[in-house]
Amino acid sequence: MIEETSLQQVQHQTTISTTEEDVTKDGRKEKIELHGTYLSETTTFLKDVSISITNETNKKWHIALKEGYDPTVSFIDITNNGKMNIVYKVALNKERTMYDTQIYEFQHGSFKKIPLPQPVQLDGKFQHGFKVILRDPIKNDKFEVGLDGKEDQYTKANIYDTNGTLLKKQKVQISPIINTETLTIHTANGYSIKTTQFVAGIDEYDLLAKIDSIYHYKNGKWTLIKQNFEHM
Repeated sequence: MIEETSLQQVQHQTTISTTEEDVTKDGRKEKIELHGTYLSETTTFLKDVSISITNETNKKWHIALKEGYDPTVSFIDITNNGKMNIVYKVALNKERTMYDTQIYEFQHGSFKKIPLPQPVQLDGKFQHGFKVILRDPIKNDKFEVGLDGKEDQYTKANIYDTNGTLLKKQKVQISPIINTETLTIHTANGYSIKTTQFVAGIDEYDLLAKIDSIYHYKNGKWTLIKQNFEHM
């Protein structure tokens, strides 16, 4: 279903939000505006999304951002160094199931992008007995996912026979990071982020498991704190 919006919104760039926050750590708040242009008069998808930042002396900075639905900006010290980060989040599909997150920090007179942690790299394969084994090639940890209730689906796809014997070698699909959330892990330690990925079987809609990973940023790098595998 296509979401409706007005023609007036389509004709020019829209100011989505206006905030005042000290993001340069000079002790004075900057004016921060989030802008975007609606793709057409029949959708709420925004293109040409950007942030403009203006300080008290009218110095301006401009950051081009990812297009999508429902863009938001928040201000959190994600990098845990006393500087307020600009955290941008936007939905990539109209179902709001996939998101992109961008983090920026003021460094040496300009705003630098802080890369997100790398997606979890796992080796996942179907095994005899209607199951999938996920392995972490670095830690050598493993996680088993049963295919209970999906036996007919997998026999019809000729991956297994009716006895659960694997008929052909096939790997599962590990998605990129599809969502990022900000967490407070402890007052003394500051903030962390939780990333989410999915494990899919026959196709991207055949979801088998969810991988949540918690990372903490300190001294210019992300450290993996905790990882959780959840059967779906």
